[in-house]
Amino acid sequence: MLNRLEVLIHRDVLVGVRHAIAANPKVEVGGKLVGFIDRAASASAAPWPAGLRLRVVASIDPGPQAVRTATQLIPDGRYQADVLVRLRDQDPSLAFVGTWHSHHPNGFPTLSPGDLDSYRSTVADQRFENPFLFASLALDRRGLARHWLMLTDGTLLELPSVVPFEGANPWPDRVAVAREQALAARETRWFHTDAGRWRVAADQAALRSLGAAPVARLCDDSLEWSATLAGERELTLEYPREWPGGHVVVTLTDTTAGSACWVAVADDRPLLEVVEELATRVSASGSTLHASAAERVALQDT
Repeated sequence: MLNRLEVLIHRDVLVGVRHAIAANPKVEVGGKLVGFIDRAASASAAPWPAGLRLRVVASIDPGPQAVRTATQLIPDGRYQADVLVRLRDQDPSLAFVGTWHSHHPNGFPTLSPGDLDSYRSTVADQRFENPFLFASLALDRRGLARHWLMLTDGTLLELPSVVPFEGANPWPDRVAVAREQALAARETRWFHTDAGRWRVAADQAALRSLGAAPVARLCDDSLEWSATLAGERELTLEYPREWPGGHVVVTLTDTTAGSACWVAVADDRPLLEVVEELATRVSASGSTLHASAAERVALQDT
């Protein structure tokens, strides 16, 4: 199967990966890979025709508003999509062909379960048009070291090698221009302002004081944190699209009993106080404390 595919990566991309790692020694880095899939004239064998060739020509950075730590990278998806649209306006045959990221701060030698879940979600999306997703991993400052294909059925195949290639390549410069255009066209999200960073940092510290390891997820124009607490309880913080001016909706779920309740957190109300109140309500309740969908929306829109 793999001998039906040739993967070529332009040296501009390989050099850019090494530069990104060198500039960010303590956090994961990565990007969305774009290029061209040269298809054979006649499709003969599944899952792709013989003679298929993938040419990776550029990488779109995760964006200045991405969430990056030593063990996690959450790209700014809207920013990357905007840059890709601007690039495809110049050449509609250019495609999103894959992704790369690094594990240089943590030393994990392969793809994580979270990586695999993300890739399977991508290939399952009806908007994904390719027969596979190319994924590349850097383990240290030497750059990309391991490479895989995720097929549309979720099957993961490791590639024995890829082929570097050289030559004239206008796409890194075009990515730089599209990046500036995309940034100029959007406003800064509230959680990247000084006040927003302070609020998120305070909530992170509160979660860690409870023994939790919070995980972040970008949701449209806002942010969500989730964490597992002692006693098989799941805690989620859903931030509003605008803050100040909206409320943080806190959900505490007792997975053993299926109980859950929601509360709107006032700007001046400490997160720990709210969590303690919810824990008391869940523990004291012998019945389910589900809030209705309408009540939940009302809290978020208040």
